[in-house]
Amino acid sequence: MAIEKRGESLSIRYYNRGVPNPQRFTCPPGTSTGDARDMDAKIRLHVREHGYWEPEELAPTRLDQLVGEYIEARRNDPQRPASAGTLHLYVAVLPPLVRHLRGRGHHSPPLRALSENNVQGFLRKKRDSGVKTSTASTYARTIKAFWRWAHERYPDHVSPPKLKSIRVPVTGQLAATWAQIDSMRSALVTAEWAKRSTLIQRYTGLRQFQVQAITYGDLRADLDGHGPAMQILKGKTEEETARRRWIPVAAPLWAALQAWRLADGVPTDDVPIIGHNIPRNPDETISAAWNRTDVPKERFYRSPTKCMRKRMESFLTEEGVPDPHRRHMLGRYKRGVSERHYIECTAFFPRLREALAHIPDIAESRGTSSSLAAGT
Repeated sequence: MAIEKRGESLSIRYYNRGVPNPQRFTCPPGTSTGDARDMDAKIRLHVREHGYWEPEELAPTRLDQLVGEYIEARRNDPQRPASAGTLHLYVAVLPPLVRHLRGRGHHSPPLRALSENNVQGFLRKKRDSGVKTSTASTYARTIKAFWRWAHERYPDHVSPPKLKSIRVPVTGQLAATWAQIDSMRSALVTAEWAKRSTLIQRYTGLRQFQVQAITYGDLRADLDGHGPAMQILKGKTEEETARRRWIPVAAPLWAALQAWRLADGVPTDDVPIIGHNIPRNPDETISAAWNRTDVPKERFYRSPTKCMRKRMESFLTEEGVPDPHRRHMLGRYKRGVSERHYIECTAFFPRLREALAHIPDIAESRGTSSSLAAGT
């Protein structure tokens, strides 16, 4: 028999044409005898048709192997490697899916377990356990992206993804006020990176991962005569990343940026403005600061950093800033060929600068004195 038990694993012995000595393939841990027999049959068929077989020709047989391969592929993608936050999301969603599909068995489920009924059962269990609809929707999108990748990579072994989207109800959550945001910032005691990050978000509405990517080389004191500007190289979508847009910088934020540059000893252009010592999950630090304030929890609990983005978008709307200007400032999808390709980014600057100048100063919103250079 070509299948042998070697220690805790199953081994398949086979012969490539023209090679006198047998080759051995050790099955991954957890492979059942039935799966090993199927693998042996595939190897024999491949040798009959092509004269040889190499291990890389065969797809993984278990779902946990496929999940591990997907996470590594996204981590090491040469074009667009996944961020730390995205990888954290994969780890939080995909291994629990494998454990759910395994049930009470001791082995990882086979690839055929990736079906609509099984995945919907997993999502239904999450919702029954109290997970918010928006979180379940994120789980569904993550699983569908993994499923699509698996089918494209191994179309003969993984069925096409079939998964209905989860509708997230519109919420009436109010945005945090300027005073509430500044109250949270005053509760940041020792995290210097968080003080800098939240100040940038206060005056720009950028996403957390975008702030983390900004370096001193992305700043211009005067962009073609349009005043201080900041370049945003990372985006939520490929379209936004490719845009490499510039946004205007409010005067108080620019003063703080220059003070940080001096405090950092005039660093080189590739140094991140908020530094390197950033925790794996920045939201935890910001959320802890919110919880130390008396701000109602419904103002920030859905996303402790995104609420500052919501404040900025609400503020620009209150100031009567046109939609194209708001979309440019916040990195939303641009509408129409003209807006995407023919409007120079600095064309948005005059109106945006006019609005940014009306953002309440930190001292005004809190009713106390403060120092931007210190990040407070």
